[in-house]
Amino acid sequence: MNDPHVEALFYKIEHADSVDYSGSQPVDQEADEFRVKIEDDQVCFELKKHYPTVNSAKEVVDRYARVWELEVLLRDPYQEFKLRYSHPKVVDRRPVPGQITVDAGHVSWSFNMPEPTVTVGKPYPQPPPELTLDPYDDDVDTLAYRWNEYIHGRRDLITVAYFCLTVLEKRAGGRKEKRKKAANVFGISFDDLDSVGGITGTKGGKSFARKADAVKNELSDKEKRFLERAVCLMIRRLSENALDPTKSLDKVRVANCGL
Repeated sequence: MNDPHVEALFYKIEHADSVDYSGSQPVDQEADEFRVKIEDDQVCFELKKHYPTVNSAKEVVDRYARVWELEVLLRDPYQEFKLRYSHPKVVDRRPVPGQITVDAGHVSWSFNMPEPTVTVGKPYPQPPPELTLDPYDDDVDTLAYRWNEYIHGRRDLITVAYFCLTVLEKRAGGRKEKRKKAANVFGISFDDLDSVGGITGTKGGKSFARKADAVKNELSDKEKRFLERAVCLMIRRLSENALDPTKSLDKVRVANCGL
């Protein structure tokens, strides 16, 4: 090619067996760097700027895709929403007269026999209009991984919630009043962070108690719901802060955050 230009990148949506997007309405939405189209479990990113190589285009799209995955993980984690790169559309902006060249790159497909699903026609997760999270921060990646492990039943909620709290306290800096500092830095109610510490220190029962006095105290359904929302809020605020540490985050309550 004389002047290669990546017009679009295509990604395949992977999701939980309990989700079926068949019958869902296609999505056509504008983002800063590209136009996002979703149909038949495939996402097309139509690039607005010039990218001469697939790798240069993927660097931009992959970051957006990771933010999108993180958004879904924090809003509706049981979808298990993932985007897997499929192939590009590359054209020559200065082709040889009479010759048309389109490079689709390497394309590979795999097929699995589907299992019965229970959520038919679920809407596609809406693409974020802008990037407000940093999915590549090491602490964000660790907390998101542990939250995903909990969703899959491989970790307990007490441990995940307490670990998230300690990470925020460490990132806020200082040894004295570290919980208050975390509340200020990440814009989360101090009372809510203190409740996370209190519940994870006094509840858990025989299987998950962190302290001996908590062995006889099981989590209530209300406390479980609170900790799940608190974990998602802590991960979100950590990721927002990682993207722009100079930005002041408005104070929020766990009760006002959806999950």
